[in-house]
Amino acid sequence: MHKESIDWGDIQFFIAVARSKSARSVADDFKVSHSTVSRRIDALEEKLQAKLFYRSSKGYQLTEDGKAMLDYAQSAEQYLNAAQKHLQGGSNQLSGEVRITMPDVVASHLIIPYLNDFSRTYPEINVQLLVTSHVLDLESHQADIALRILPKGDVDVSDRLVARKLADLPSCCYGSPRYIEKSVPDDGHWLGWSGDDATLNWAKDTPYPQMPYQHQINHGLIQLEAVKSGLGLARLPCFLADGAEGVVRVPGAAPSSLHELWLVSNPEHRNVMRFKVFREFIVKLFSRLNDKLIGKA
Repeated sequence: MHKESIDWGDIQFFIAVARSKSARSVADDFKVSHSTVSRRIDALEEKLQAKLFYRSSKGYQLTEDGKAMLDYAQSAEQYLNAAQKHLQGGSNQLSGEVRITMPDVVASHLIIPYLNDFSRTYPEINVQLLVTSHVLDLESHQADIALRILPKGDVDVSDRLVARKLADLPSCCYGSPRYIEKSVPDDGHWLGWSGDDATLNWAKDTPYPQMPYQHQINHGLIQLEAVKSGLGLARLPCFLADGAEGVVRVPGAAPSSLHELWLVSNPEHRNVMRFKVFREFIVKLFSRLNDKLIGKA
């Protein structure tokens, strides 16, 4: 057998001729010329280095090699047809897995409280929450959908992905009442999110721009616990910190939106129903969460 791979189109012609025993009949069905059918059969025999048909005035009769090849070809045809039905059906079925990545604060306060609504509507869709502060790569299929907190006006998303803004995320300055009373401003400091906080200097627009940064905590829920413990002041999303026990807004601090929440997805999944209905659920959810996102002093 030649190293050149077999053309599935030649196999389809072979199966059709084996079943009808007539090249002319196959030519009519495939809307090609009689010579094209003969040429495709010749090409397959050449690649296999085997004679598949006896040709006579009575039509095409399978040789012993042809009969063996027909068994293999029909098995392949059945598997491919089954694969096509499975994959096409899967795109339209409201079942299967949806992997969505998001930061901890979004998962705990904005998704989990409402996920049961989705689950009741679509009980056969399994939602896998990938909770991380790291950006997972949708293009390499580390996740199917992402909810990302991005700097306002600086949305860095690959142009090969589909991104949709869901909401502004107002934030404010918070501390424990005791820490504010005893340590601010002379002995106080800000808790940072990363090593870039001092460079970005977001504290300049707070009541205490002169206070230094100390410690970096890149998880919102842990930052909230750090503020409760009196480790420092922090800028936190209003939906997370407002109403949290042991935490208050810093006197004189006003909320503002430095970040936005974006829904990011892979266009490969645009028409896959389980992804489509989950995206629609997320969009509708955030259209009615505005009051929660703004927070309440």
